[in-house]
Order: sequence, then C-alpha cells, then structure tokens
Amino acid sequence: MMTKDEERKNNRDDLFRLFWKVVHQILIIGLIVGLFFGMYSFAYHAFSNEAYDASSTRKIQVADQLYEKHLIIGKNRFKVRKFFSKYSETEFVPGKYSLSQSQGIDEIMAVLCGDVREREKK
Repeated sequence: MMTKDEERKNNRDDLFRLFWKVVHQILIIGLIVGLFFGMYSFAYHAFSNEAYDASSTRKIQVADQLYEKHLIIGKNRFKVRKFFSKYSETEFVPGKYSLSQSQGIDEIMAVLCGDVREREKK
C-alpha cells in the first residue's frame, strides 16, 4: 500500500512524463509541417512561372546574374527548373539579351537557349 506522499510523487512523475510526451509529439508535428511548407515553397518558386520585381546589379554566371538583376527568385531554383525543363540538354546561347521582370522563368530560359518560337510568342 502506498502512502499519500508516494502517491502524489507518482502522480507528479506521471504528469511530468505526460507533459514531455505531448511536447515531444507537438515538436515532431511542427517539424513535419515546417518541412512540408519549406519543400512546398521551394517547389512553388522552382516550378512556377512568376515574374519577380526589384532593382539590378551584375554577376558573372547566368543564374547569379539573373538573380542579382531580380529576374528570378533563387539561383538554385533556376538551376533545378532548367534541369527539369525541355531546355535541360540545351546550352545557353552567348550574347546580349533584353529581359524584363515581367517575363517568367520559362520565357527567360527560352530566350537564353535561343528558342525563337518562344520569343515570337511575345
């Protein structure tokens, strides 16, 4: 038979364990939700065809240059988008281009890869 003090201590220990189990479950759920939204955001920006607005600066590589001129949202997203696009095997054509912030990623890639059909659609 347990005394009242031992019973209170066991109840307190049980409540403490229950509290940490709940906190642990909440943290796991939060981590899963956070990972989901992070992956969703990456995929949305990598595969959406939205334009991006801001000022301009200059860099050497194409993705860096487009990112610095705020024509794309992320350098890695642009590289992933190119890898999964119809231009994955196509090299960028050297030259000077007139690109605008109202163009989406698909249009920018079409111009950079020399796809005349895409340029004539505009």
